[in-house]
Order: sequence, then structure tokens, then C-alpha cells
Amino acid sequence: MTLDKSMDYLSQDQVYMASGNIRLPDGKGNTTLKSISMYHQLHCLAKMRLTLQQAREGVDIGVGWRDDAHWPHCFDYLHSSILCFADGTLESVSLQPGPTVGTAVRVIDASLETRHCRDSKPLEELLPFTVSKSRIVQLAQLISSGITVIDTHLGDNGLSTPSFNPDSPVQVVTQEDMVRVKYEVLGATIELRQLLEGPMKLLPESNFAPLAAVYNFDIASKVPIDATISFADLFSNKGYVAHTAASKMLAENQVARDLMGLTFQECWPAHSRAVEAMAHKSEDAGVSGYALANNFANSSMTTFDFLSKNADRA
Repeated sequence: MTLDKSMDYLSQDQVYMASGNIRLPDGKGNTTLKSISMYHQLHCLAKMRLTLQQAREGVDIGVGWRDDAHWPHCFDYLHSSILCFADGTLESVSLQPGPTVGTAVRVIDASLETRHCRDSKPLEELLPFTVSKSRIVQLAQLISSGITVIDTHLGDNGLSTPSFNPDSPVQVVTQEDMVRVKYEVLGATIELRQLLEGPMKLLPESNFAPLAAVYNFDIASKVPIDATISFADLFSNKGYVAHTAASKMLAENQVARDLMGLTFQECWPAHSRAVEAMAHKSEDAGVSGYALANNFANSSMTTFDFLSKNADRA
């Protein structure tokens, strides 16, 4: 494999990333998760390639969720896999000019040899998704496969399944390998949505205004934790409202409220005025989106001066 960017898909392919995971019946009415060796090997090869590419580019070579332990494992695993397969193809050896005058090196060129290979198609047919299917089908089946793994893990360990119930856990999964599966599913979900929505929907969409209203009017704290409240008691509309897990956290968790405050009281107003500040083409520290949003632009005051005088917002 080369290390140029045209081969990057090898380290991103969801089939390789999932190591060919399949679920098989165990004869007791349940299923067990297995990984097909060929795809585990391809997964390791892709990870090693990514590691070498990152090292060449001066990037930290910690790879994914297992950091520096992952790629050494791949070296050892591929070593045992090569010995297991014991490919006996006889490859041509030739002498080529060496790095210095008068020297030669032996070069093994296997590109023209006829190899004795097993047919990989039966293995591909075992997978819930294959590289021959469209990208959206691959993603949908990867999501399904990953969710099955997570759901089985939750059931086997007596853990709650995700819901909007106010008593649902803050973190659905915490075990390291399940967190990896979760992020693979989330990544595939985001990509699938973007593909189905089309390029126009990739333009930013925002629900900042409703969330800002929830924060600024302190709506979450006005809803009883374990009961419903009529909209009439909140607003002049009909109907009832109760907490979801997110709004309950906002009502009970000061850190969550502080984060909302930072987002909607400090960051959002400043972001909305940032381009206006840039239009001034000023190097004055007082001309910024934050200064415009807080009415101290063009003064001698900087953002830090403002915060020092407003300690409750620092």
C-alpha cells in the first residue's frame, strides 16, 4: 500500500473498521458476536497504514480508542495470520543496482506470480453488509449491526436502554469497547443523514433560539421533576408539559445550567456579531464580536477588562 491520500479510504472503510463482525446463533436461542479473521486482518492492515502515514506527517501515532497499544497488536496479529495461511507461492527474485556504485540488492517481485488463493466471496456473503452494496445500505447495516451489539450488551448486563425518560442514565454505555461501537454508530448515523438530506441540508441549521428561550426564562426549573404542569401555568397556551432527560438535567444540574449560560449568554451573542467586528478591520482589542454584543466596542476596555468588572460572568 502507498501512503498517499488516495488510499485513505482503506483506513475509513466501515467493513474493515468493524472487523467483519457478524452475529451467529449459539444453539440456545441467543446469538454471539464473532469477527471474521480476514476482515480483522484487513482492519489491522488499514490501522497500520494510518499509523505510518500519521508518523510520516508528524502526527501523534496513537490510533483510535486503544492508543499506542493498537498498532503493536496489529503487527503481532498479522504475523500469526501470515504463518497460519502459509502461502507457498514461489516468487521471482532478481538483482537490482544497490544504493552505492558496485553494489546490488535482491528484490522479490510477486506482482506477476500466480497465487494460490482461497475464494473470499463466501466470507463476504456472511457479512450483514459488503463493499459491493451502496454506501447508504452499508451505513444502514453498520448502524443496525452496532445497535444490536450495544443492545445485547445492555441486556446482558441489566442496564437501561436509551430513552427520553427523565430517569434514563446520563451515559448509556461506559465500557471501552462499547463506547467505540457507539461512536462508530454515531459517525455512520451522521453520514447517512447527510447523504439522505442532500447537500442543501448540509448548510447550518440551528435550534439556538428555542434553547436560548429555555435558558433565559428558566423554563426547566419551573417544570416539576416528577409531575406535569399545564402550559397555562407557564404560558397562555393549552396542554401539558413534563421533563425529558435533558430538561431534567438542566433543572437539577448546575453545571448543565452554567454550560447553557456560557453558550447563550456569552458565546452566541458574540458569535453573531463577530463578522460585523471583522468588517471594522481594526486591530483594537476592544473591537470584537464580544465587545459589540456587550456594548463596550470602541472603548479602551478589552474583553478581560469587561469580565473583571462583571465577575458573575467570568
